[in-house]
Amino acid sequence: MCAQLGTAHCAPGVRCGPQSEPYRSDNPASVGRNNPSWVYPRTIHAVSLRFARKSPGARIDLRGRVGCTLMKITVVEHPVAATHLARLRSIETGRDEFRQHLDALATVLIIEALADVAAIPTRVETPLGTADGVRIEPMPTLVPVLRAGLGMLDAALRLVPEAPVGFLGMQRIESSETLSVDHRRYLETLPADVGDRPAIVLDPMLATGGTLIDACNVLSDAGAGPLIVVCALAAPEGVAALQAAGAGRFDAHVVTASIDSHLDERAYIVPGLGDAGDRLYATS
Repeated sequence: MCAQLGTAHCAPGVRCGPQSEPYRSDNPASVGRNNPSWVYPRTIHAVSLRFARKSPGARIDLRGRVGCTLMKITVVEHPVAATHLARLRSIETGRDEFRQHLDALATVLIIEALADVAAIPTRVETPLGTADGVRIEPMPTLVPVLRAGLGMLDAALRLVPEAPVGFLGMQRIESSETLSVDHRRYLETLPADVGDRPAIVLDPMLATGGTLIDACNVLSDAGAGPLIVVCALAAPEGVAALQAAGAGRFDAHVVTASIDSHLDERAYIVPGLGDAGDRLYATS
């Protein structure tokens, strides 16, 4: 039993750490870029997550620490994101609506994910003169994780239509005998210049973290970076596993709409939204 999580086990290779210190309004290290009205701190394994609530539209930065390595986690709190997430969660949402709401939520999350990418100044001619502007450079590579990540790709391409696209295919493998969950990578197609630019990994669910750890390792080995993981939902176990796997190997920034309660015995996120791939494509 994990004393910090209250779950049956800790993430592989992760040792539980002490409880985080309470939030103090006079301690700027307690929060990210925002000044929340209240913060509820909790430690997940060795990852200290500070959950914040503020006015609608606030961006909440959560930072976890394993050893001396930091992983940036941003929970996007916005009424538009929350509305679409609620519809995604609902068992009454059909396939067509599920696709629409995932696309809309992905748009909000990817805008946030692009907030810190590099941009260079430029000048453009308007009908009435010239204006200063910026251009994203280098353009990040978009990497959906198949199947479910395809449901977020169109939203990303509308925002950065010039971005190159790579594909990683991951198959979830469940063992009824050992009650374990693993994955198999069956597709790896990346642009030739993936090592010269950041990469945005698209996957609606960060559950155990296995597929996203593999995706980040593949991209890191190809020289891509920094890495930004965009997901609709995350489980604390998956966040801890990604943090531990990335320490000293890759630097990832997670952008999500929610960090849910826990994983169940089948490694599904609770309360979650079910299997995103099945709900997108009516497959199982």
